[in-house]
Amino acid sequence: MLSRRFISFSRSVKFNVEYFRSPGEVLNCNKYVGVHQCFRKISADSTISSKPSKKKIFLVGGLTFCATYAAMEGVSQYWNKPGKFAGDHGKSNENHLEWDSYLRTVKNKPKGTVAGYVIPKEKLPSIPVSREVGGPYELNGVTFSLFQYQTCPFCCKVRSFMDYYGLPYNVVEVDPVLRQQLKFSKYRKVPIMLVDEKTKDGKDSSKYVQLTDSSLIISIIATYLMYNKEGESVQRIMDYYQNLDDSRNLETDVINKYFLMIGESWTPKKLKDNENRLHEERYWREWTDNYLVHVISPNVYRTLSESFDSFNYFSKVGQWDKYFPAWERYICIYIGAIGMYFVSKRLKKRHGLKEDVRTSLYDTCQLWVKAIGKNRKFMGGDKPNLADLAVFGALSSFEGCEAFRDLLKNVNIGPWYYSVKELCEAHAGAKLLTNPE
Repeated sequence: MLSRRFISFSRSVKFNVEYFRSPGEVLNCNKYVGVHQCFRKISADSTISSKPSKKKIFLVGGLTFCATYAAMEGVSQYWNKPGKFAGDHGKSNENHLEWDSYLRTVKNKPKGTVAGYVIPKEKLPSIPVSREVGGPYELNGVTFSLFQYQTCPFCCKVRSFMDYYGLPYNVVEVDPVLRQQLKFSKYRKVPIMLVDEKTKDGKDSSKYVQLTDSSLIISIIATYLMYNKEGESVQRIMDYYQNLDDSRNLETDVINKYFLMIGESWTPKKLKDNENRLHEERYWREWTDNYLVHVISPNVYRTLSESFDSFNYFSKVGQWDKYFPAWERYICIYIGAIGMYFVSKRLKKRHGLKEDVRTSLYDTCQLWVKAIGKNRKFMGGDKPNLADLAVFGALSSFEGCEAFRDLLKNVNIGPWYYSVKELCEAHAGAKLLTNPE
């Protein structure tokens, strides 16, 4: 079981998890976390000739692909649903890992762990950059390239982080149906962040460091920017995040992906004084991934009409007409819209949402507003923290959709949302990196 892989620290950081399964239902558990489409039936009445037209071939092929995609998406969602191992939290760990007090060094690394991916440059001679995003905080010798869907909640989380801290990066827009831009990678999901970092002597590297999982990408880059006194490389920082491969192949996850590897950048006293704040930030980042994002798709694709409107909006903001040929764009819009309508119904059932999925969306966002309270502007106080950026990023993924307009009418989340948006557009976090506290 995954619980047998949980971590004990020489100075353990105990962290209480309130795991939301549905609005109003809370599961309290203590755990130690270490450096952790389309099923439209083809009418049987229509006869296909021995030499079908290209139009029919395209239609049948597209519907078949969409049905396969929907089925595979459902299987994927099953194995990645939150709370699968919730009952194992807190059990004794026979083959535990031991870390130093600053969560930096693993003493007995189990077989099967993977720290990350390294891509030789000959495998991807040139990165198909769609556009460049500027920022005031440039890192000498480091180039970031984000492979993304413009309106994917997880990709939006990464962009919000990069924009807030003013980090320049390249964007590679990925076809959400064919995903031809990811041929180089064994990992076939977005976001993917490729980091091209020069060597210590200033020479070009022969490899890219590939970061995956939005929360992991943010934690690694945040650690690199804020808690990197020794001038360690991105690849070295990545090694602090251990991918635990369960021996029964039930689950593979980086269980410390919400932690920042602070190391000796802080004294033990400062770390202890900020423990509650760091815990709250980690908790809501995890909540975003495990609950908030699961109410988005069923709302965005609630009806076929909303689904088509959403995909047309995605095409517009993602500039699909600029990056994809017309035939590819139409496949994304029409096949994607029909397919995701049916997938959203499966997700609604799988995640136990209410019959009116709008209610689940409102309840979820109300939890966030209530958690911030009346005495704070942001979860981070007078400035956004990583939890603010995560929730904002996820919500920004459907800002132009009917579901978002309904959300603003029913939940008082607008003032917080547009305040974070303004700071992201102004790259307000760049000043924090230039003049750290």
